[in-house]
Amino acid sequence: MDASIEKCSISVYTSNCCFYSPLHPSEKNLIRLKDCKRGIVTHLLKNGIRSGMKGEADVFSEADLICKRVGLFTMEETFTVCPYHRDFLGVHWRAKTTCQYPNHQGNAKPYRSFNSLMSKRMVSEFGTLVPIGSGICRKCHGDYLKLPSSIGEYLKPV
Repeated sequence: MDASIEKCSISVYTSNCCFYSPLHPSEKNLIRLKDCKRGIVTHLLKNGIRSGMKGEADVFSEADLICKRVGLFTMEETFTVCPYHRDFLGVHWRAKTTCQYPNHQGNAKPYRSFNSLMSKRMVSEFGTLVPIGSGICRKCHGDYLKLPSSIGEYLKPV
């Protein structure tokens, strides 16, 4: 099998190279983000991301999920995604088992997940992207809530 694949638009935002996905070996072409329509509800629930089943949704589609995982908080429908990035930024992404808060110290385990607003705030406050669905421990969540904010949307309960 030829290992080369055309670069996708998402590759600019991640350190991983474009490739075929071992999970879907028959998929060999780039796909437009707006055509990514895999079911995401189970994945969202498993990773502690609001799915809209019990209130307001945090992620609305597979394409939205992929974009938010790389720090694009507005979906770019014209972008393309390779099979590898589609799988491993989408429904086959797995959270690390440690707290991902930028100032985390110690070995406390996560108890909840970063949502879109929290992830966006980590970029603005610390210059660090924390993908949605990543874990945060209780102590760090308390520190997050104490961060000064000039934007009211960050003060919404998470």
